[in-house]
Amino acid sequence: MRWDKCDRDYSCTGLELEPLLTNVDNTLIAYELRNETAPAVSECIESSYITLVSVLQTAANNFVPKCQKRFFKFWWDEELKILKDVATESNKIWKSVGKPRQGPIFLKRQFFSGGISKAY
Repeated sequence: MRWDKCDRDYSCTGLELEPLLTNVDNTLIAYELRNETAPAVSECIESSYITLVSVLQTAANNFVPKCQKRFFKFWWDEELKILKDVATESNKIWKSVGKPRQGPIFLKRQFFSGGISKAY
């Protein structure tokens, strides 16, 4: 599940969970006033937990994009991300100065783009 790409409109879960909160609050108030027994409170907690999990699962199924298990490059790490960023930046600089075919900017671009053997 791609939680980083999900729709963050919480109105769906809010509408579903508001009655649950009201029920829990009313049960606790009744318990404090001694109108509710401990087993009844325990039952309220258990049913509230089941409802909460169900609401969250439904929201996740409806609003969180999914992808296949091997969709991402499992070997891609932070070091490779940094190297890619450096390569991208050196390529931008190389283009901005007119794509020279020699000199330090050209060599840096070739090195970080994996083409160092092309430069020699």
